[in-house]
Amino acid sequence: HETDETINLKVHAALRNNITPFMFIGETKEELEAGLTEQVLSRQIEKGLHSVTADMIPKVVIVFEPRWAIGQSGSASMGMIRQMHLKVRKKIENIYGANINPEVCLIYGGGVNLENIGDIVRIPEVDGAGAARASVDALHFLKLIKIIEIEAKKRRS
Repeated sequence: HETDETINLKVHAALRNNITPFMFIGETKEELEAGLTEQVLSRQIEKGLHSVTADMIPKVVIVFEPRWAIGQSGSASMGMIRQMHLKVRKKIENIYGANINPEVCLIYGGGVNLENIGDIVRIPEVDGAGAARASVDALHFLKLIKIIEIEAKKRRS
C-alpha cells in the first residue's frame, strides 16, 4: 500500500543516511493491458524522484520491475524491457539533462531466471538484473552471477 509520495520519502531518507536506495517502478497487469505502462513509469519517476537533485541521482538505483511479472516464471519481452529502459532513461534525461544519463543505474527485475538473464543483461540500456526468486538457490545464483560477469567484461572491453 505504498504511494509514489511514500516512495519519495524513503528515497530521501536513504540518501540522507548514505544508503543506496533501490526505487522500483512498474505497472500492474491492468495498466499494461490498458496501454498505460509509459504513463505509469513517467509518473512514478516524477513523484518518486521529486526533489532528488542531479548530484543525488547517480546514488539511486532504479529497478524496472513490472508488477505483473513479480513471482512469475516469465518476464517482459526483451523488446519491452529495452523500450521501457530507453523511455526511463529519456525521462531521467528530460529531468536532469543529457549529461546525467550514463550515471543513472537502471536494472531490470521481474521473472529473471537462468533462461533469460543472458538476453536481459545484453540489452545495452540495462545495467543489471534483480533476481529475487532466482537467487534463493545458491548454486543457481552463482550461475546468474557468472552470466552477468561475462557480459560486464564484454562491456568494459
